[in-house]
Amino acid sequence: MSKLTRIANEKDKIAIYKIWKSVFGDTEANISDFFVSFDNKCTTVVVDVSGEPVAAGHIIPAGNLVLDDAKYKCAMIYAIATLHEHRGLGYASLVTNTLISEGLSAGNDVVILCPSNDLLFDFYSDHTDMHEFFYINERTINVISHVEIPPTLTEISFIEYNTIRELFLVHIPHIETGMETMSYQNRICNVSGGALYRVNGMNGNGCAIIEKREDGSIIISELLLNNISEDAAISSIAIAYPSESYTIRTPARSNEVNEKTRRFGMISPSVSSNRMIANEQYSPYYGPAFD
Repeated sequence: MSKLTRIANEKDKIAIYKIWKSVFGDTEANISDFFVSFDNKCTTVVVDVSGEPVAAGHIIPAGNLVLDDAKYKCAMIYAIATLHEHRGLGYASLVTNTLISEGLSAGNDVVILCPSNDLLFDFYSDHTDMHEFFYINERTINVISHVEIPPTLTEISFIEYNTIRELFLVHIPHIETGMETMSYQNRICNVSGGALYRVNGMNGNGCAIIEKREDGSIIISELLLNNISEDAAISSIAIAYPSESYTIRTPARSNEVNEKTRRFGMISPSVSSNRMIANEQYSPYYGPAFD
């Protein structure tokens, strides 16, 4: 039985869709939307066993990592998957390390991965060159505190959203999201029944990325506010999106780690050198990651 880690080609399309669907459960239309969105800017790596891909992962442009006054071009690894009958053989780490090499060889300064749970963080830390780096605050609530005069929500384009979010993140180490990335995030929101919003308050403003889950819950995958309380913003979102459950993600303060703070993303190579010193008040923040 021969094994080969290689760049995918057009002949691998059916096998790649099969791997993706079997692991993540997405429809063929959802998968196709990803590849259409990134067109020729996505590189796919597969582990080929006896001529058939059994594991795959993808790397796409992610924008720039902004730390202090410097920007570092970055790419994001996405949707690493292995067919169930081929798991436990190290294929995920093979795919990941190959994608890291591909991303750096393509001119990126760093490569990013956002594992979906703590077990995967530990796995990638132990078996790849990925290092823990990004954090968020995340909480799920079921009871909404309504305010007398809630802010208003205005749906906006992904171009306008990208411009607004940079104003809120200017003093935070973060990912300056590329247009392809935010365009794809907007498509995900729209397909789910959500959207990108500007939050308009009497004395402040903000922006929010809202998605609907299949179970009816709402995820606010990014909420950035200035002079508007989270409760007030969520009150407005609850009016527009009635639900029994809301998950809210915001940047995490590095000096206020609490039960809401969790690991969100990893980076390669490590960026702990003296020339890349992060803001001391906030932990590095990623933003939306299509999860």
